[in-house]
Amino acid sequence: MIKVLGKIFEVLETVISESPNPITPMEIAGKLNMNRPTCSRILKELTDAGYLTRISRQSGYAAGPRSFTFGGMVKYKSQLLEKARPYIKDFAFQLSKSVLLCERNGYERYILCHYNYSPLNIRLKQLSYHDLFETATGMVLTAYAPRDVQENLYRRYREDGALFFPELTSFDKVLESFEQIKRERIFIRDKFRTLQWIAAVPVCKNGIVTAALGLSAPAADADQKERVLMTKELKKTADMISTELSTIETTG
Repeated sequence: MIKVLGKIFEVLETVISESPNPITPMEIAGKLNMNRPTCSRILKELTDAGYLTRISRQSGYAAGPRSFTFGGMVKYKSQLLEKARPYIKDFAFQLSKSVLLCERNGYERYILCHYNYSPLNIRLKQLSYHDLFETATGMVLTAYAPRDVQENLYRRYREDGALFFPELTSFDKVLESFEQIKRERIFIRDKFRTLQWIAAVPVCKNGIVTAALGLSAPAADADQKERVLMTKELKKTADMISTELSTIETTG
């Protein structure tokens, strides 16, 4: 039963991540390494239930009315997002950059909020990302996890053949990076694959890290002066969000 549910959610998430653009059954089956009859049966059931809609035989499927309605009803981390969104949007707009707020859930990085005012055409095509060791926000989030969790994540990612920043050649090197992140409360580097300058800082609620705020900019366009400014504003925005989230209780 669990395996069947897993396949259903995989198909649903694959279609939703592509919406509003349709995706064909063949493309879905290829992405998920699933046989066509099983994929087609799941698509029919999800369409009958209203979660998906069939655009045409040739074009394939897109998110249906129930997915939109269901998504609109969901309230997740409402306090965090209500307080963080205005600061993040203003920060991204003022610097004309891509800024996002992320959290770690298990082995995945989830993007809770994203604003892009940079010239880069950045589109989030997945609901979650298996990239904790090759993104700035992923590194910050994992740096504040318990040691046993860090070790399990590292082992799982190595077994999965996931990508790592090239300097993270061993778990000891990973721990060194984590200690530096906690010491400086920031992670910065030129991303080796996409040629972006990326940075991330922790967002806290009453002193406990609850999310990571990240920024990206084309490395070629980010000179030293601009990087200093981006770093300063990134920390400032995270501090403002953390202050909004935190409360002080006193008995007088």
